[in-house]
Amino acid sequence: MYYFRFDGNILDFTKGPAVDRIMKMADNCFVRERKDRISIFDLKLTMTCPGTYMEDKLLDFYMVLNKKKHNLSCFNCWFGLEWKGKICSVNSFLLPRHFHHKKINFFSLIAVLNTYGYIQLPVPDPLTWGYINFRY
Repeated sequence: MYYFRFDGNILDFTKGPAVDRIMKMADNCFVRERKDRISIFDLKLTMTCPGTYMEDKLLDFYMVLNKKKHNLSCFNCWFGLEWKGKICSVNSFLLPRHFHHKKINFFSLIAVLNTYGYIQLPVPDPLTWGYINFRY
């Protein structure tokens, strides 16, 4: 059984028959691949990071921009560019503002998931452990 969750800015789904199609369609987003599921995030969200400035260390997610995959490091973060990591904190990775106008078409991705028989589950309540696992 395959499922997905969507809260407006995050699409989280289990790996299954639609993965190749979804990954070809995904554009202007962050992608985090895990063992059993994939999460797609809007570019305007802050993402998880270690909280210490490491210019060359790659993060555990990547960005798809204009159909090209870009591996990210602390150097790409707004805080890293502006202050060279002096204001870093845990979970504070944020792209510079000029990326925020780029939108991902979540509704097309959801339509593909529905076509492949994925079941939509409700998003957990904020401030619960389930939501923390969903978001991070």
